Amino acid sequence: VVYSPDGKQVADYVAYENGMGIRSASWSPSGQMLAVGSYDGVCRVLNHITWKPFAEWAHAEEEVGSGGQSVLREPDGVVVYRETNAPDADGGVAYVVDELPVGIPTIKPAMDKPNPKVGVCSISFSGDGSYAMTRSEHMPCAAWIWDMKTLELASVLIQRQPITSASWDASLPRVLLTTTPGGGPDAPRAVFMWTPDGASCIPMPNAGFSPGSVAWCPALETEESSFVFVTALERRFAAAMLPHDTAPSGQSRSDMRATVANT
Repeated sequence: VVYSPDGKQVADYVAYENGMGIRSASWSPSGQMLAVGSYDGVCRVLNHITWKPFAEWAHAEEEVGSGGQSVLREPDGVVVYRETNAPDADGGVAYVVDELPVGIPTIKPAMDKPNPKVGVCSISFSGDGSYAMTRSEHMPCAAWIWDMKTLELASVLIQRQPITSASWDASLPRVLLTTTPGGGPDAPRAVFMWTPDGASCIPMPNAGFSPGSVAWCPALETEESSFVFVTALERRFAAAMLPHDTAPSGQSRSDMRATVANT
């Protein structure tokens, strides 16, 4: 149900009948679009005039055998980045580009229990409104990025561990991700970034530095731009600066500041 600021109901919307209904929702920065995620694994984008959907984004749902995977087969132009071990890379991790079809790690939800872990659990728009990102709870390692100009799937990021947080830059179409630490205390730790030009893994200063959440900071009046990471360590805080040239080539580096907090 949509209300105006004065409390007047202006619209109501039902995604489908005889189901669990709406799971998440998010306004575009312009306020002209409302993205609604449902338990059926589909995100529907409504316009602000008729309040009818003009786009429906389905996520991979076909389970394969007992391997705990779903398959993404289309669209042909989607770019899939998969995190992988890369001992020779800075930080020990890197992205590789997969060709369709690709398997996405999937958790089989317990549908006989309340609040099953299924459906579109998160929707967010880039600061300029040119892209949107969705996440499906039973595919916790995947982030889906949609192009708002074509209304098609632009990219999918497949991480080795479940995604714990994501944050869009307030002005540019780029997003940061953090994931659950895995593989022991000496395993590689990184923050992950996607832009229309590509995706990159940004290593942590040391193996014990485990980011749990991430958020962009406002621009500061300085020519040098960098990330600032903050993590809890024995009831104190430790901070580290990463070089400003960690951004993918071709991207503006102004305002590139982020704060990462340990969960």
